[in-house]
Amino acid sequence: MKTLRARFSKWSGLLQVLAVFLLAFLLAEGISLGLKVFLSTPYPLVHVVSNSMYPKLERGYLVVIQGVKPEDVKVGDIVVFHHPLQPLPTISWLYYIFPIPHSVSDEGTLIIHRVKEVFNENGEIFFTTKGDNNGFSLPFEIHFSSRYLVGKAVTWVPSIGFAVEFLKSVPGQVLIWGLIIFLVAYNIAMELPSRKEQGVKVEHKAFYRLLSIRVAVGCILVQG
Repeated sequence: MKTLRARFSKWSGLLQVLAVFLLAFLLAEGISLGLKVFLSTPYPLVHVVSNSMYPKLERGYLVVIQGVKPEDVKVGDIVVFHHPLQPLPTISWLYYIFPIPHSVSDEGTLIIHRVKEVFNENGEIFFTTKGDNNGFSLPFEIHFSSRYLVGKAVTWVPSIGFAVEFLKSVPGQVLIWGLIIFLVAYNIAMELPSRKEQGVKVEHKAFYRLLSIRVAVGCILVQG
């Protein structure tokens, strides 16, 4: 029993950091799931990566999306919809654990534009939309089915989307996972006997362990 306890004590610092990683990951996923359920859409947050909605929405804006019924959409609303010329994704429970936010642009699978016309044809609703900064409606957004509707923009925050865009890019992912791997490796090194033999002070180790835990939490929350 003492041997087992001694082994756990020896690696207590690393176990603490790994436990915080797990808790931070669960917290991030919980926030993501909560937003998706509360806002009734698998895409509760989107970041704008084009200026087609300038000056209302600019590139880098983070937009909150509320899921709505097609009949509740009015002319003048800003909506997010799937590209009508691309296959609709199959929404399953997996969408509720995917990281958020998603990106929206004229060329992407998700588009955010303003509703210009609403049609009700034999009980099925169709929309025509246009970007505020576009001279005309693009061909694919003229008279498209409400089946492609995702939701309506309810509020937005400038600039945050730039950070999201970077962190979702390859360099951003390399940075996040590089930090995570470094923190785990560092805490393993701090627990090795060779490090203890060098007379590393407990206060010194505790300070850097606390710092690494804080960075780990930040990395996972951003990733989630």
